[in-house]
Amino acid sequence: MDTFSKIILLVQDIFFCLQYNKIRFAVQEMRNDMKKVTKEMTKQLASALEYEEFYQSNKHNFNDMTLSEYLLALMEEKSLTTAQVVKNIGMGDYVYKLVSGRKDHPSRDILIRLAFGMDMNQEEIAKLMRITHFHELDPRDKRDAAILFALQKSFDLDRTNEMLYNLQLKTLDK
Repeated sequence: MDTFSKIILLVQDIFFCLQYNKIRFAVQEMRNDMKKVTKEMTKQLASALEYEEFYQSNKHNFNDMTLSEYLLALMEEKSLTTAQVVKNIGMGDYVYKLVSGRKDHPSRDILIRLAFGMDMNQEEIAKLMRITHFHELDPRDKRDAAILFALQKSFDLDRTNEMLYNLQLKTLDK
């Protein structure tokens, strides 16, 4: 590797480290809010006389959307078509199956690719991961932190994969 390439990688690493703390703080704030809701729900569950009473007062906090429903709702909110998402992430038929509900167990990396293709924010990605029972992107994990950084900086999928590759981290393959 020549000196110029080494300098570029060093600058990327420095920039990445500076942004890492900012991302970490934002994710921690979101987790704190979720912990408050979870603690409050736990207290209400313990004190409820009937489950139905608890459910009715907390049903807005349950994760009861399907992946397909969530993707369709986000696409409508963001004025995106399935064709646009497909174009953004390059996964034709598979995306159509996810959106239509004919496929419902994608890998975590596929979900992250969808997040890029739909320009999701951290809260939307966190909900996507909860709906599909995957752990959220964690800024304490080097790869996840790099992905969060790329999402916050509005990198496209190709630029993100290039960054991951340069950091010697697993890329977001199909």
